Amino acid sequence: MSNKIKVLFILPDLEPGGAQRVIITIFKRISREYFDPHLLIINSKGPMRNLLKDDLKIHKLGNRRVRDSIFHIIRYSHSIRPDVIISTLGHLNLVMSLIKKFLPRKTILLVREANTPSMSLKYTSNPSLYFSLYRLLYHLSDGIICNSYYMKKDMEGLFPRTKAKTVLLRNPVDTRWIREMSGEFTQDYPDGVFRLVSVGMLSYQKGFDRILKVLDLALKKVPDLHLTIVGGGIYLYELKRLVHNYGIGSKVTLTGYQTNPYPYIKGAHLFVSGSRWEGMPNAVLESLACGTPVIAFDCPGGISEIINDGKNGWLIKNGDIKGMADRICNIFLNKEYVNISQNEMLPSCYLVENVVKSYEKLILKYLGNN
Repeated sequence: MSNKIKVLFILPDLEPGGAQRVIITIFKRISREYFDPHLLIINSKGPMRNLLKDDLKIHKLGNRRVRDSIFHIIRYSHSIRPDVIISTLGHLNLVMSLIKKFLPRKTILLVREANTPSMSLKYTSNPSLYFSLYRLLYHLSDGIICNSYYMKKDMEGLFPRTKAKTVLLRNPVDTRWIREMSGEFTQDYPDGVFRLVSVGMLSYQKGFDRILKVLDLALKKVPDLHLTIVGGGIYLYELKRLVHNYGIGSKVTLTGYQTNPYPYIKGAHLFVSGSRWEGMPNAVLESLACGTPVIAFDCPGGISEIINDGKNGWLIKNGDIKGMADRICNIFLNKEYVNISQNEMLPSCYLVENVVKSYEKLILKYLGNN
């Protein structure tokens, strides 16, 4: 055990987010032959806890807030003395950068950014404060992991002192597990309709309101459409209001949060992404892993690095509601989705085995073992 590289992953919570899923996937899949991985969870509430097994090395801080956990993080890091710490999500990354000098002297700190900062920081509770904190603190880490080329350039442009420390590592997609979870489709979709699906947190960023506008417009041309939205969040009431106002209640199903969304994705003809911005959208990647093509707005973030137009999906100019509605109608009327190969949708750079190897190589590089 002493010869293995000790890696401490830190999560702020176990809420159903893409950042949490990425870290949990890397933590579970990293080689136990060369690495000794540990996971520290500040607030252990949340449905993602179902992805963790009891035989893994997991430590919980007792449902605390990040800002109240600083001393506990420092104390825990000194108790296990990791060679490398990997954290994710901006508020936690800021705290880790701030306390870096109090961590064990030789510990390498890698912070993983989960979203495109030029957009995401605008919608924080105090944008000017967060921009200042990123500028002052992020470069104090040893490395900054970005999950798309767009995010990497965005980070370097906004915060020039991070340029020498940014590195691109894709999000991992465990295709075998996702396909097992998707199983045989048994969800109660209406018969004889073109099935649309969208999955994610019901937030302003994810643009489900834009998807409903698209659907309302598309239904005027093609009435045989049905949209299923899988996810929970603060915008649920607003989406219900919009569905009522558009008068499309019979054409929309809101399932709420689902532990296993993959049967819904697999059973759909087309995945719809309405995001206003992204980092690297896991739901889009997972849809491709299920064999379901994607139509998406070409919003700020890594979406254009995933979608090969006409090969695994279609990109629409960001915010072009009519353009997306017309494209969905054409895809249905011309049966364009039939010609897409379900076996070659997901680019290989996102396969979990390839991404985990990239994380392992990065850790070895920082420790001078490459």
